[in-house]
Amino acid sequence: MPVNIKGKSYSTVAERISKLNQAVDSYSLTSEIVDISQKHVIIKATLKINDNLYTGHAYEEKNSNYIN
Repeated sequence: MPVNIKGKSYSTVAERISKLNQAVDSYSLTSEIVDISQKHVIIKATLKINDNLYTGHAYEEKNSNYIN
């Protein structure tokens, strides 16, 4: 079930992975920490489906009460 974040509807990661599993037969999904400090963390995720690569980054501030 999508969640409401600042007035917008977002699918959870679990929902996105479930849809991916239904849509494609084979894929790889990797993540790596790009940068980490006392104040933040940056993660890079790479999804490979056949010969196609999709990359995204996430930035989160530590001890924040908000989704960054």
